[in-house]
Amino acid sequence: MKRKLRTLALLLPGALLLTAQAVSAQSSSPPPATATRPAQDLPGQTSVTNNNPPATRTETTGQTTPDPKIREMNEDAKRKVEREGK
Repeated sequence: MKRKLRTLALLLPGALLLTAQAVSAQSSSPPPATATRPAQDLPGQTSVTNNNPPATRTETTGQTTPDPKIREMNEDAKRKVEREGK
């Protein structure tokens, strides 16, 4: 008997809260319609253009030739990958 009363005591406030929220939702007015509409005329380009010519494949990146020791290490690594795979 105590278990039934305890369960009822725990469930009753939740049921009342759900009922109160449903009544509140039905009686409240909808929010005002203040959504912004898209512009009729779309703006032009907003980014700043540069006057540089487009990049080509022959342009360098400014990287200098590596040290001979580093070049040797890179070649060794390439040979190892060709022999053994990744």
